[in-house]
Amino acid sequence: MKKITLKVFHLWQGYSRALLRWMYAGTYRMRTTENLDTVLTFDLDRFRSGWLPAIDMLRSRSNLLTDHRVGAIHRETAADMHRLFTRYADLHHHVEWIGPDNLFWLDDREEDEKNAQRARRLHRFLTQSLPNLEIYIRKVGRYIDLEDTIAGCRAILAGKYDDPPEEAFDYQGTIGDVIEAAKTG
Repeated sequence: MKKITLKVFHLWQGYSRALLRWMYAGTYRMRTTENLDTVLTFDLDRFRSGWLPAIDMLRSRSNLLTDHRVGAIHRETAADMHRLFTRYADLHHHVEWIGPDNLFWLDDREEDEKNAQRARRLHRFLTQSLPNLEIYIRKVGRYIDLEDTIAGCRAILAGKYDDPPEEAFDYQGTIGDVIEAAKTG
């Protein structure tokens, strides 16, 4: 599996400029990235599944997620999502291929099943119908406020939207759009 990495460099001169470098892991040995503010790793499997933007949530990182830059709620939501995605990655093979019925060896099987469902819903909710993706997703693109996205992610993490089908979360802007998509089928 090849991963494509996007590196964002911030200059020290009081402003920031993005320098994009596409690298294929395996053909290019990546140097240390400790001095970078943000590293976004693109996942080819997510792209092939049709989930855009195809960002690998576990391999991407940002040093800019601090309380004084993005706020405590944003940082806490990102940390909770990272924990959920990490647990889902640990259980992914077992849940997707063996089936949730064969998770007898887990201490809290029901909680892990709920977490796996929530992680899949979050992955789908984070697909975005951006204007530049209209030709790929066949939907009208639009931008969503950050506050609405964070509120939707927090609601999914809290389990408030465990009932709608997972497909209803694909390329929806807000959690209200998810509810409408679930009603219309």
